[in-house]
Amino acid sequence: MRTFEVQRRLIGTLLEPLPLEERLARALAQLCRNPWPGLAPRAAVFLQEGGRLRLAAAYGLEPEERARCDAAGPGPCACGPASEPLTLPIPAGGASVGALNLCLAPEEELSAATRGFLEETARLVGLVVRHEQTAGAHRRADRARRVLLRALEAALEAESWSGFARSLTETLVEAGGYPLAAVWTRGRGAALDFVAGAGDALEYARSIKVTLDDAPTGRGPGGRALKEGRPVVLQNALEDPSFAPWRSTAERYGLRANAAFPFAVEGRPLGVLSVYAGEADAFEGEELEMLERVAQLLGEVKVRLETGERLELFRAVIEQIPESILITDTEGRIEFANRSFVAETGYALEEALGRNPRILKSDRHSPSFYRSLWQALKAGRTFRATFVNRRKTGELYPSDRLIAPVRARGRVHYVAFGRDTGAEERTKAELTAVLDALPQPVIMVDLAGRLLRFNRAAARVFELKDEHRGRPVPLLHPQGPEGFMKRLEQLRRGGEVPPLPFQWQGRSFRVHPQPVRGLGPEPAGVVAVFVDVTDLEKEAAFRHALLRLMQHVVEAEDPYKLVLDFALEQVPGADASSLMIREESGDLLFVALRGHPPDLLHQRLPSHAQWPIPKNKVGVFRLSPEAHQRSKARHPRLYAAANTAEIREVLYVPIALEGQEELVLNLDAFRTDAFSERDLERMDLLAGTLGFFLGWKKQKDQAAYLAYHDALTGLPNRRFFVELGSKLIARADRGEPAALLMVDVDRLKTYNDTLGHPAGDELLKEVARRLKAALFDGDVVLRLGGDEFAAVLRGCDAAGAEKATRRILEAMAAPVQVEGRVLQPSITLGVAVAPGDGTRLPELLHKADLALLRAREEGRALAFFDAGLEAARSAERELEIELKSALTGGGLDLVVQPILDLRDGRYAHFEVLLRWKEPPARFIALAERVGLGPALDAYVLDRAEALARRLGRPVFVNLLPSTLAVGVPQRPDPRWVGFEVTEHGVLKPEAHAHARELAAEGFALALDDFGTGYASLNLLYDFPLHLIKLDRGLILRALERDDAKARALLEGLVPAMSGMGLEVLAEGVEDERHLAYLASIGVRYAQGFGIARPAPPEAFGG
Repeated sequence: MRTFEVQRRLIGTLLEPLPLEERLARALAQLCRNPWPGLAPRAAVFLQEGGRLRLAAAYGLEPEERARCDAAGPGPCACGPASEPLTLPIPAGGASVGALNLCLAPEEELSAATRGFLEETARLVGLVVRHEQTAGAHRRADRARRVLLRALEAALEAESWSGFARSLTETLVEAGGYPLAAVWTRGRGAALDFVAGAGDALEYARSIKVTLDDAPTGRGPGGRALKEGRPVVLQNALEDPSFAPWRSTAERYGLRANAAFPFAVEGRPLGVLSVYAGEADAFEGEELEMLERVAQLLGEVKVRLETGERLELFRAVIEQIPESILITDTEGRIEFANRSFVAETGYALEEALGRNPRILKSDRHSPSFYRSLWQALKAGRTFRATFVNRRKTGELYPSDRLIAPVRARGRVHYVAFGRDTGAEERTKAELTAVLDALPQPVIMVDLAGRLLRFNRAAARVFELKDEHRGRPVPLLHPQGPEGFMKRLEQLRRGGEVPPLPFQWQGRSFRVHPQPVRGLGPEPAGVVAVFVDVTDLEKEAAFRHALLRLMQHVVEAEDPYKLVLDFALEQVPGADASSLMIREESGDLLFVALRGHPPDLLHQRLPSHAQWPIPKNKVGVFRLSPEAHQRSKARHPRLYAAANTAEIREVLYVPIALEGQEELVLNLDAFRTDAFSERDLERMDLLAGTLGFFLGWKKQKDQAAYLAYHDALTGLPNRRFFVELGSKLIARADRGEPAALLMVDVDRLKTYNDTLGHPAGDELLKEVARRLKAALFDGDVVLRLGGDEFAAVLRGCDAAGAEKATRRILEAMAAPVQVEGRVLQPSITLGVAVAPGDGTRLPELLHKADLALLRAREEGRALAFFDAGLEAARSAERELEIELKSALTGGGLDLVVQPILDLRDGRYAHFEVLLRWKEPPARFIALAERVGLGPALDAYVLDRAEALARRLGRPVFVNLLPSTLAVGVPQRPDPRWVGFEVTEHGVLKPEAHAHARELAAEGFALALDDFGTGYASLNLLYDFPLHLIKLDRGLILRALERDDAKARALLEGLVPAMSGMGLEVLAEGVEDERHLAYLASIGVRYAQGFGIARPAPPEAFGG
């Protein structure tokens, strides 16, 4: 009773509407929860899937045990080491579909009744599994039918094969429930090309590689199906070795089974349809047959679409053929006609289809004509003849027709091709009309040179008549173009013949022969077009002559006469000519004549009396006797100097250079109607070409001038000096003297910075003018650039050079007014004289530079080269090298000089000074000349702050002008370091800006040597100064020389500076008397040898 109840509950559980595996799990639980003697409460059900037993349900197993059990299959695994397994097959339909795995309890016996119950339970499970498999197969078959139905609908509606392939795969996924369906086709190589696909795993299909070769990628279901021409199914793809290349990717996408179905086009394997399932054993029986039929649709649709495309193409081609085409059956019923037939006959297509071609019959042909036609067609031959047909309107027309029998699909049809030859006759008439309308002569000859046709122009020009037809053409043979008849053979062979020259009664022609093609391979004749090139040749000759003229014009010194000769040669109606230049006043000045008395040369034609011609336009005007009378009364000199009264017409040719009229060419005729339109056209071309070339020549001359001359002063420039300067002293090597002067304009940069570059330019132009005025005509003055000039005095010795420099310096003595300001030109000269100082230009230039350098160093306006200069320059170069070494190696010394506060008698500051083996004035000036000034100041600044801290007092460091101009990169503590600047150093705008920047950062600025430079009180007012250092010269004049003016200046300046918030320091103090006086007038600080000499910092406790 208990066994029956358990079995009843098991049947109920197994028949519940739940997934199979869930029902099996519940059934195992019911089975194991009832105590059965001899059984342990552990069990598992395995089902066949893809050729192996897979764990479908279990009871009493831990997750790790379930995994081992699934991997190992039925046996002792599920029971453990302490139990024995009991494995019962699950039968279904005469075969085993799985196994029921039970565990025997240790040391217990299983009764026969219990074993029989368990075997019955296994058979019950088999029945349920078999039912589930059968139901699944039916569901899959129904699914495949739905897929096939929708695929057939898509095939009927398909307009493109790729679109159909995409629609088919979407149907398999949507209606079939497959996770992936894809189509591949054969590519050019071994690889298959992906065409379309659908499903959640579509990326899998796009990413994998499938081939047709023997590689692993060619051994899968897709490659094998296409190679073997049959479906290939992998019920458990993940376990199949042939699926190895794609296993891991397929597992990631949940794909477990795969079926591949090949499809072909007209017997040629084209591609494969691949369908995937998410479970094993997914494909069988009727479903596979349906899927195979679906794959075949791919090939059938491909064939249908390609066939349809070919038919459409064939129809489109036939419809475009200009000849009429008619197709009938053997009974003569019209089956097809193209558009040309409709256009030719006038019958609409629907009127012609099904009717007999007798609708075109004209009764112009005999019965024997039609018998011949049918005899040929019945015998399978073509028939060709010219028919006289009748259009729908009744109009008769000739038609050249070819009729042929054609067999298709076992039936005979007759195809007729025809063309309306009446249209050809009309075309010939139209062609004749067109040829007769051509202005060029046209003739047609056969290959023997006999005349076939000619147009009206040929009849008129060559005097051809109808009796010339059929005979050799007189103008071609024998008088015709050289080798014309020989060229016919070349045309016969299919070659091309270039245009041939031809002369006829003083006219020049170009003959253009072209072959006329017939039905055969050879040309039927030759058409020759005669183009009259007489005027073109004349025009080409004119242009060629014009270009030759331009070549001479750009090279000639006086091109005007060449222009007049050319104009008279090209314009035969002209009797005389003249060329005039338009002056700034507008008057015209005669500069060249032909055919006029020479007295007219250099006469002027006033602007108010010039010809009434539009400006910049070639024109002709007539001069009547009355006009001559009026002009003669106004310009008697003009008429007296020329044969003006004889002129009846003037061809007026204005010539513009760079858009501005500068020349006028007049061609004069002593009769009326002397000039033609061609004359005007040619002279217009002459004017434009001449204007262009003269403008180009003018620009070229100007560019050449500017290449060797300074644009500002007009003097020869450095390039002139370098390339041609040696010629200026060419005779120096033969003992003839010559002097080279190097000239520098003083303070030019200062003027540029303070007054602006336009003022500096005016000063340079004035210096250049005075230099030229001071020298002789044979001397050459040059501007080398910037503030540098040079002068070469040929035939001038040292004494002459001294006189010349004196004249130059005297010429510079007078001030010059520039933009409302009065400036004093000042120059420095260096002189070298050949042959004593050398005979080569580079040598003289070097020595004149040395002399100029000496003059600058010594503050003189002039210096001549002497032998000691070179030695001094060499010594200076060596000194420069030593100074650079001292800078880098720490070979310079710092000394300090105290600054005394007169109020308390204590040292308030120190001034840091640089010392070397050379005097400061010398090595500092050298540093400024060679660009080492900023390096000297950097040397001091790197050590200044540390020195001030050791001294316990702030220090002042002198900044050279070159340093202040480029800026001070070092920034010591402004509480310990201040800067001294000179009046000259802060005048430059960039130095001014850098000094203001230092002041803004808190650095104290002292103006050194006040009273020796050019600074005005504006500098004291505008510039952010802290301290003014009065020059020692002013102090000495006031105290040592007892100069009342100097005292008054001091006693006025000091209170004024104090009132402006400036501290005052007196330099050059030598004794107590100086100190007492300076303190009495309000001077705060003092410095000088009377207080303390410069000494090493250690002397002051540093």
